Amino acid sequence: MITRPPRRLSQALPGLFSTLLACLTFSGCEYECPITTTPTRPVEQKLIGNWQSADGKDLLRIRAFDESNYAVTYNGDLYRAHHSDFAQTAFVSVRYLGPDNRKFALATWSLTKSDQSLQLRVVSSKIVAKEMPNAPALQKELLKKISDPALFGFTQDYRRTE
Repeated sequence: MITRPPRRLSQALPGLFSTLLACLTFSGCEYECPITTTPTRPVEQKLIGNWQSADGKDLLRIRAFDESNYAVTYNGDLYRAHHSDFAQTAFVSVRYLGPDNRKFALATWSLTKSDQSLQLRVVSSKIVAKEMPNAPALQKELLKKISDPALFGFTQDYRRTE
């Protein structure tokens, strides 16, 4: 059986989370821990659905896994995500669920008023070091850099489909 190497979430966000999927080339999910170890709020029904990148190359599918977690596929690769609201910012912690590199990507999301367009922005490991040992250390570092315009390395826009 021929399998292709998994794409990392950060790689998926073009050039963010590809934007959630962005950083890939992102170097992939790079963080050892999420921003928050437990979800900070329940699943948002308005995020559930199929989303296609503006260039039509990437497909993001978001489903509720349970009341507080999402199951996400990005071009067929599987991730789990939860809200990690911190410093008055709507972050998500996204974990790759493939057999290797089960690390996290950190991103923010925003929807247009019509809920038909989604923007994802991935936290840059050049600004927030990826060697954080735990969520409190990561939060402390994020708080120091939250106003830095370079905090987000990649941004990707998606449109709702179907």
